Amino acid sequence: LSPHTPPPSAAPLRQSSIKPLVEKMRRDRINNSIEQLKSLLGPEICNDQPDSKMEKADILEMTVCFLRRLQHHQAMNKSSEAAMKL
Repeated sequence: LSPHTPPPSAAPLRQSSIKPLVEKMRRDRINNSIEQLKSLLGPEICNDQPDSKMEKADILEMTVCFLRRLQHHQAMNKSSEAAMKL
């Protein structure tokens, strides 16, 4: 073994101590993204009330609905623009 190589028994210990940190970082990223979605949706869509806390699933469902409506409106605009050109 070289002086820079950890003993074989240290590898599983180090890896098991990294897992919770990696999981926490993953959860933090998810929570941060959900908060960003909530702020992007705006209070008119979220029915934002100062003392209420929306569940993450609610924010995700509202985002999906909002994006579907947006796609629908964009498709309608494209079809009406195409009809005007005729």
